[in-house]
Parts: sequence; structure tokens; C-alpha cells
Amino acid sequence: MPYYLHPADALHGDLGRVTAADLVLALSNSGTTEELLRLIGPLKDIGASTVAITADASSPLGRHVDVVLDYGPVTEACPLGLAPTTSTTVMLALGDALAMAVLNSLGAFPATALDIIRTASSWLIVIALGGVGVETNLASLRTIGFRPFYAGLCAATFMAVISFALITLLGIG
Repeated sequence: MPYYLHPADALHGDLGRVTAADLVLALSNSGTTEELLRLIGPLKDIGASTVAITADASSPLGRHVDVVLDYGPVTEACPLGLAPTTSTTVMLALGDALAMAVLNSLGAFPATALDIIRTASSWLIVIALGGVGVETNLASLRTIGFRPFYAGLCAATFMAVISFALITLLGIG
């Protein structure tokens, strides 16, 4: 059963929830997060498997876990470099890809069910886009200009590139 365990809570007693049958997924852009690094030894002692998603496989975290998913250096969107924007988006996409790879590997859904799910998801997207279109006020678009369209195009292109890269790198699909 999956559960979330904050590193600070783990260091103050909640590590008792982890067993040798567990897989721990650690997320750290730098791979130098002190709270996570202090957990690796006790996790190894328990016998839990460890996976890290990080930007630096040679970081202390990357060197001490069983498996590293290294996404490489990224530039954060925050102009001050303080808010983790790009790195958290990359980690989210990698986590989603990892979850789908596990589902596919386990054969959780028969092929016929997957076809039904794909068809239903296509129809639901069309319905959602139709709902957006019904709520759109064309007069307000004249005052805003094309900025929302450019922003949407940029976001969609970014997600498409990330998705394609992950599918290619992980051999999914």
C-alpha cells in the first residue's frame, strides 16, 4: 500500500512504517537534501529498495540509492531561481511515466479494457474542450490578444516534448 512519508517525520519515529518489502522513491533536485541523505542508511538497514529522481546521479543521494532516474540539469522558470518549477514538473512527469510502466509491466489491465479506456478518454477530452468553447467570450479575446494562445501553445509544446523524451528514454509505447 503506497503512503507518503516526510523525511523529518521519518527521522522522528515514522521510519517504523517502512519494511523490507517497501520501495522508497526519493525526490531531490540537487541530490544533497540533508533530511533524505540521513534516511538512506536506515532504509538500507531495514532492507527497503531505494529509487531516486534527481538532476544529478553523481550526487550523494544518487550514489547511495539502488536506482537513479537522472533527468539532468534544468533551468527553473522562477527568475530568482528560488521556486522549484521546472524540476518539480520534470519529477512529476517521470513519476507518471514510472507509474504507467509499472502498470504495463504488471498487466493490470487487459487489452480490451485499455481500448475502452482510450476511447473513453478521447471522448472525455472532446467534451471538456467543448465545455471550454461554450464558456469562451469572443469579445473578451479581442481585448486580451493572442497571449493566452501563445502561453497554451508553449505549455502544450513543452509537455509534448517532455512526454516524447520520456517515452523514448524509458522505451514505453
